[in-house]
Amino acid sequence: MARGKPNDKPARIAAGPASPAVARSLGETAGKLIRPILPLVLVAGCFGGAAYALWIPVKEDPNAKLTKERIADPLLGMREMLARIPEAEQRKLAQLRGVAEGRSVFEPGLAGDVAKAYEANPWIEKVGLVRVRYPAALSVEQIDTRFPFARLDTDGGYFVVDHKGHVLPMAAGDLGATPAANTPVPKVMLPSLAGVKCKRVGAGEAVKEPEALEGLAVLQATQEVFSRAPGNLKCTRAQRDPAGTWRVFTSAGLIIEWGSFNDELRPEGEPSVQEKRESLAHRLNELRQAEYDPRHLKYIALQQPGTPFAPR
Repeated sequence: MARGKPNDKPARIAAGPASPAVARSLGETAGKLIRPILPLVLVAGCFGGAAYALWIPVKEDPNAKLTKERIADPLLGMREMLARIPEAEQRKLAQLRGVAEGRSVFEPGLAGDVAKAYEANPWIEKVGLVRVRYPAALSVEQIDTRFPFARLDTDGGYFVVDHKGHVLPMAAGDLGATPAANTPVPKVMLPSLAGVKCKRVGAGEAVKEPEALEGLAVLQATQEVFSRAPGNLKCTRAQRDPAGTWRVFTSAGLIIEWGSFNDELRPEGEPSVQEKRESLAHRLNELRQAEYDPRHLKYIALQQPGTPFAPR
């Protein structure tokens, strides 16, 4: 007697009603989640459409469009800065206003874009404020600029840097260059760092070598003291010896022996940097009272407390 094939219909029948039930349950769950959101979506869509419809005439409003005449030129108040940089760089700075030209004062992110454009220039350290007003007017204010401070020798020539070590785009023949024979003397003669080598980096970037940054700090500390001292002293060079000590040469022939300029690594018994600053100021003050001419001095040693200045 032949065995009959198993009947799988009951299994399919049993599984059949479960599928619509699962789908119905999923649909109800999804509906519960979506229903509260639908009004918000509709309201947001209405507001978005209305805002876009209103934005079109506002954007095209001629009184909201920025032209060159409506953008205040911040360089007009930077005469001191412009006197220290090459003409080619002045032209680049003058072109920065172009990022806002033709745009509406109602455009989102306009002030931020203008600030970024200025801060991307190597001569600008920071923009403190960008004012945007209607009818169309824009001004860039509270600009912190970088000034040529010193020259750093490199294998491929030299860098001109600000007091924090940011490289400025100045080439041979600019204000920071050593004048060649039979050439006009630059308006600004920058002090140089000797005994320090730096890797070449791009304009606007800062040098990383600790010795170079320390040398800039030496020059800055010395010039700050000189600014309050008699004799109109100017730094011409800061030189680092292999032992890590520093000496500063001046336009009057006076040599400042700083010794170490790192309080953590200074030899035992050597005064701190702050003590050396105070000592240098005190001795130059004595120089004023004694009516000595700074050009008749050879050096001032700051490594030992109380070391007197030495006449030639």
